[in-house]
Parts: sequence; structure tokens; C-alpha cells
Amino acid sequence: PDIKPYPFDPVAAKKLLAEAGHPNGFPMVLETATGSTNSVLIVQRIADDLSRIGVKVEIRPKPVIQFLSDFVAGRFE
Repeated sequence: PDIKPYPFDPVAAKKLLAEAGHPNGFPMVLETATGSTNSVLIVQRIADDLSRIGVKVEIRPKPVIQFLSDFVAGRFE
């Protein structure tokens, strides 16, 4: 209960990306399980937040059983 969440701060995030060697952002893939409206909305929100700092997210939805199988086997891009 004493841990405070980080505020959404795109300016600070862009600065950290630049310090990490990615001043223009980078592309990434975000694999997610389908089947729940909430999970789709959460992943879309994450992608939207990341796009605001230059990270280009490609969302790849998978059926739940395939997602879990890939997760257990470590088959993620």
C-alpha cells in the first residue's frame, strides 16, 4: 500500500528512451491472448501509450490455448 504508481509522463519516457539509445523509439511486437474484451482493451491502451513516446507496437492476438502454449515453451518474438 505504500508503493505509489508512476505517473504517465511521456516527456520523461522519451528522455529515458533517448538515454537508452532509442531517441526515435523502436518497433515491437506485443502478443496477447484473445477471448476477453478486457484483455484486448488493456493491450490496446498499452500500445496507445507506447505510441505516444515513439514505440511502434504491432499487436498479435492469438487464441488463448496457443498463447499459453507459446508462453510455457518460451516462443515469443
